[in-house]
Amino acid sequence: MTPTKTSRRTLLRAAALLPVAGIDAGRAVASVAAPTAAAEPSSRPGALSRADFSLGDQTYIDAAAVHPLSIHAAAAIRAYLDRRAGMRHRLEGDTDPRALFAQLINARPEEVAVVTSTSVGENYVVNGLGLRGSRDRVVTDSLHFMGSLYMYDELARSGLDVQVVRPRADHAIHLDDVAAKIDSRTRLVAVSLVSMTTGFKHDLKALCELAHSHGALVYADAVQAIGSIPVDVRDSGVDFLAASTYKWLMGDFGAGFMYTRADRLGALGRPVYGYEQLDFEMAKLPYDPQPGASGPMKQLQDAHGHLEIGSEAEIILVAAVDSMQRIAAMGIDEIARRRQPLVDFLRAKLPPLGFEPLAPPSNAALACFAYPDADKRLRAKLNQANVRISVYTHRIRVAPSVYNDMRDMEKLVEVLAS
Repeated sequence: MTPTKTSRRTLLRAAALLPVAGIDAGRAVASVAAPTAAAEPSSRPGALSRADFSLGDQTYIDAAAVHPLSIHAAAAIRAYLDRRAGMRHRLEGDTDPRALFAQLINARPEEVAVVTSTSVGENYVVNGLGLRGSRDRVVTDSLHFMGSLYMYDELARSGLDVQVVRPRADHAIHLDDVAAKIDSRTRLVAVSLVSMTTGFKHDLKALCELAHSHGALVYADAVQAIGSIPVDVRDSGVDFLAASTYKWLMGDFGAGFMYTRADRLGALGRPVYGYEQLDFEMAKLPYDPQPGASGPMKQLQDAHGHLEIGSEAEIILVAAVDSMQRIAAMGIDEIARRRQPLVDFLRAKLPPLGFEPLAPPSNAALACFAYPDADKRLRAKLNQANVRISVYTHRIRVAPSVYNDMRDMEKLVEVLAS
């Protein structure tokens, strides 16, 4: 008999409960040495270093733009291609990526759905809550992702009341200013947990407490947070959260995850429809169970059943699974601990050179600085020195990851000071 979707999903859920290398993925903190260029890569999940990435002689400090694939994730993709060429299906019995993502944020697998991008997750929230065409209020801030601000600007044209909070002189979004924008009609507060523009980090728990006290829900774009700093959805109380895999989750473009708190799934409804939301027998051909025996199509009631539509980008999820296993084994606390001195060094060394910090100090993985005519004055010499950061018209963004060490920071400062 041909396997049904039910049997496939049952296998997935069972596999999702398997531990990752015997380690609690959301809580483990490995004891590791500081990264060195001579470190040997390991095929098993553990401490990540430069040796686990194919960076050559490039000084790459730009993970907030695109995180490099590790050599292990690349090998997992090649293995998938070999299996795919032989028509051996990846997912049967393999670890469910939803479960790995859930462990990283202290959620349950049934609260996580696979989406194609962070922006798709936010669109699902807007559409699921019925905000399009309504006259409800949404509160956001000017440091939110540019694509999100574009969406809310367009929705405002059709009647949605959109209130945008702006940072004060200290470059921070203050909770009092958010509170001043929230009223009885506010349905949603939508922010980037860590701003890609300035590196500002919200106090997500305080923001959720404020919004919930007025009956509003909270969406967090966490693409610049998950995988680089601890994120706990239970502790914060956030209602919705999404992140693509190609940044700090060390994956690739075209796949991400959306968390929806279990008790918010009803409010979200089903903003899209597709066969992945169903658990059913065909009941159309001879010998198939008939509707009277097995019932009609049944909708799954978890996040998968509310938000997923059809086939997944399996080759991308292969890389994400490998990377999330390694992130979990190393421990996000350890990743953040090793990176913090690098960011602190830049915050100490760059201001005397004329670089103005664009956000208050935090444990965010990216540091942004204003600098007049940065693109004209800096890009050429950075390229000549083979140093990669994000350079904009009047600002720079530096984002060290597990393959960086203090020598990289010193080289960057030397180039910027030249």
